[in-house]
Amino acid sequence: RWMQTDARGALSYLESFPEAFRSDLLNRVASRWGSSDPAAAVGWANALPQDATRDRVLTSIAASWALNSPSEAADFVSSLPAGTAQDGAAAAVISQWANYDPEQAAAWAARFPEGKLRERALQQVAQQWAAYAPAEAAPWLESLPQGPSRDVAIGGYATAIAKTAPETAVQWAETVSDLAVRNSRLESIARIWLRSDPDAARAWINQSALPDRKKQQLLTVAGPPKR
Repeated sequence: RWMQTDARGALSYLESFPEAFRSDLLNRVASRWGSSDPAAAVGWANALPQDATRDRVLTSIAASWALNSPSEAADFVSSLPAGTAQDGAAAAVISQWANYDPEQAAAWAARFPEGKLRERALQQVAQQWAAYAPAEAAPWLESLPQGPSRDVAIGGYATAIAKTAPETAVQWAETVSDLAVRNSRLESIARIWLRSDPDAARAWINQSALPDRKKQQLLTVAGPPKR
């Protein structure tokens, strides 16, 4: 309650405590308050010094807010200035929202301009959606416009399904337009595949478009085929 009524006084008192303890306490307050009265929590957070601790507090508020009203939390994130605080809050909202309404989370993330924030948001949606409804996520991925964020989203989706559907994961990863990103994802999928079905993985690696050096590295790690 002291934190709510006199943030600066409470913070001055907390200065005598270790940074890790102080940061953890502020995040706990932010998370709890963000669930019950997010607007008031934001007002409190805005009175904090503009540093990394404040950014983490805003992220905690956004995450809790998104549990109850993701669209309102999304509007709050959009109101933040571009930077670390907005990036962290956006990721928190996407993570919560995508758990129970990935379609709406994807629609919001798709409104971000091309850049690191959009890439991170679309990748988060793709990975979480793929975890429990990969078939539903596929049409959304196909609808994304060409660009770096699409490549990142497809890469995240492909890696997420690699353990259960490596052949499909490879097919998706091969649609990534950026060669370096494509090869990186294909290599990751191959390593996962080698653990679950070494023979099938080796066969794919041998005929793949991966650089010969990468093929050799993967096959060496896998060891010789079982006889």
